Amino acid sequence: MALTKFTDLVEMLAAVGVPMQPDAAEQTLRGAIKSPPLETELVLCWRDPLLSISCRVLADVAVARLQAIESAVCRANNGIAIPGFVIDYGAKAIHFKVTLLTVEGIEEATLRTMMEATVDYARDFLPALVKIAAGEATPERLAELVEVTPPKTS
Repeated sequence: MALTKFTDLVEMLAAVGVPMQPDAAEQTLRGAIKSPPLETELVLCWRDPLLSISCRVLADVAVARLQAIESAVCRANNGIAIPGFVIDYGAKAIHFKVTLLTVEGIEEATLRTMMEATVDYARDFLPALVKIAAGEATPERLAELVEVTPPKTS
């Protein structure tokens, strides 16, 4: 079944047991994510004709390290199948965000895959980004610092 509106999204996630808090006025859903070492919040935001799926990866990046983080984010996005790392300069934070078109509806399997990819990439890159943000590693070492979790097969 293709999801074509916010209420479809809320109902589908509830039916499959994904604990999310809906906000009908804002057309957003929020849910806690604990996928060590990542502990954050997954946010789904329905803005017809778009649905964004995002989570914060790292907060409070020192201004002095933003240039290194910019380089790391560019390198990360260039090296992964679904680029989505973004920098929120106001909050000095890194997020992973993907956006899907809702015009034709979104298949449940596609939504699940994109939610999993958002969490997986955020989790897998977090330790490397922490080291780069702390000045313990350079962005050029990003690829060697990341241990990508193999995709789930069912």
